[in-house]
Amino acid sequence: MKSASYSSSAAGSSSSRSVRSTAASVSTDSNCSRNKIKLWGKKRSKQRRRRSTGGEKGRSASPPCCPPSHSSSSSTPVLPYLFKLIRDKQWKKLRRILKSSPREKVESLCQERDETDLTCLSLALGHQAPLDIVQQIVSIVPSMPALCDDYGANSLHVGCLNGMSLESLEFILREHKNDHLLTSLDCDLRSPLHQAVEYISTKIMASCDAVSSISAANTS
Repeated sequence: MKSASYSSSAAGSSSSRSVRSTAASVSTDSNCSRNKIKLWGKKRSKQRRRRSTGGEKGRSASPPCCPPSHSSSSSTPVLPYLFKLIRDKQWKKLRRILKSSPREKVESLCQERDETDLTCLSLALGHQAPLDIVQQIVSIVPSMPALCDDYGANSLHVGCLNGMSLESLEFILREHKNDHLLTSLDCDLRSPLHQAVEYISTKIMASCDAVSSISAANTS
């Protein structure tokens, strides 16, 4: 169900990511994990433009709850190793690494983030990772569900906007019932519940469009 918008397919660059529009538009930039979270794009691009131009319509270039955007570099950002496995849904390989690697090494891998401070747990939830993998990541870094990215979004913001499994949702809420994850607001003042509604609405709109197309074809 990427918060203000994320997604789990592939279809464009970070500047063309689509948020709050259709769950169908996704980006294929292998260097930016958030491009794989389908509804997180357009909004993020707008925020970056506002920051670079000093804001618009009286809004500050950098919202109070968000740290300044990372400085741009000529070098291409390197996607963390676990992010690549999650993006490609290589669950068997990821499971083996989480279970068999030395504790210190796997902790280091799990704590890596992408250029927007997205965590591997948020990405895993956005890609509907199997429950046991979600449990493994949380057991390695127990505080991870509550960690936020540069846009104030925690793991449930990302997961709910991308259709995370009910089992994973229940697990995280059960393990972190005192963290107020469901009431936490991102930089757009949206809670995970808002993101869940957005995910459902995009599914409904997609279904309506499909039905309309079929009806139009049958009547022509």
